[in-house]
Amino acid sequence: MGWLFDVLGISVDGFVSSIFNGIINWIYEVIFSVIKVVFTKINETGSDLFRLPWVQSLVNFFYILGWALFAIGLVVSISDMVIEYSNGKGDVKTTAINWLKAVLAVSLFTILPERLYNFAVYTQDSVSRSIIDQVTDENYYHHLVEFNVNFVNVIFILMILYATVKVFFANVKRGGILLTLIGVGSLYMLNLPRGYSDGFNGWIKQVIALCFTSFMQTTLFFTGLITIQSDWLIGTCLILSATEVPRIADRFGLDTSIRGNMMAVSMTANTALSGMRFIRAVAK
Repeated sequence: MGWLFDVLGISVDGFVSSIFNGIINWIYEVIFSVIKVVFTKINETGSDLFRLPWVQSLVNFFYILGWALFAIGLVVSISDMVIEYSNGKGDVKTTAINWLKAVLAVSLFTILPERLYNFAVYTQDSVSRSIIDQVTDENYYHHLVEFNVNFVNVIFILMILYATVKVFFANVKRGGILLTLIGVGSLYMLNLPRGYSDGFNGWIKQVIALCFTSFMQTTLFFTGLITIQSDWLIGTCLILSATEVPRIADRFGLDTSIRGNMMAVSMTANTALSGMRFIRAVAK
């Protein structure tokens, strides 16, 4: 009779294991679908932020502020050119090129960042949809790697949850960061007519980095979720690598935060005050 109990025990264990793996497959499908919808909606919310009337009013304020600072910078640039000409060192060609660059910058600094971010969100959504459609067509859900409850897999789950939360909050705040960058960009319009464009070039890199991070981070995250179906270790590594995209971009000169330009903004503000004092002195 002992062999009968052994056979029954093996059958029950196999039955329970198959049910458990089926539940894991179903949970994976639900979680994957929910995460896909949530992250795509969050990225779209960041772009939809700029369609709100009060946000458009704020962007318009930054646009007017940029033109006002450009006008002040233009006056200061003219005075600098006059002083240089009086000393025999004036260069009209270089000054005219600086003015042209400044006009292009002040005309586009509130438009191009939003358009570039919308393009990044659209591209990321298209790539994610193509990957998900391929997975659905090949019926990967039914070939999900068997999951065994042990200490190592629990560690993997905790790491995935950590990466999910980190990527989630990074996506949530991107729309606000882009709006802040537009506000910071208006301050650089003061120095552009005078030919000082280093700070503005850094600002351009930050906008590009923000859009690149929005695309790459979410795409890597989805790729990791799909890879988990066949290999937990590689999939978890891909998901964790998604959290490192901003740091890697920073190492290659694409800083996504606004802390790097605070010194330049402070210098620009001081220059603005100096320009206002100069205009008041001329007016008197």
